Amino acid sequence: MRRPILTKDDLYIISPELLLDSLFTNTHYSLIESRNAKDTYLEVQSERFLDKIADVGRMHGYAEIDRERRLFKKKNYR
Repeated sequence: MRRPILTKDDLYIISPELLLDSLFTNTHYSLIESRNAKDTYLEVQSERFLDKIADVGRMHGYAEIDRERRLFKKKNYR
């Protein structure tokens, strides 16, 4: 179990990296579980993810043609 604050008797040891990571992770899951923010948050995170993939692809000679393209034409989507 990852704990940012460790205790031993009267001594407290704080791990700044784990503390910040815990705040980030808790905020992330709070936004995912929020009825008001969930859709917007996931949309923004999805765009950021696709941007990162496109950046890596460009570094390796690939070009982004389109986003949200259906891969199978003439298939009945519901």
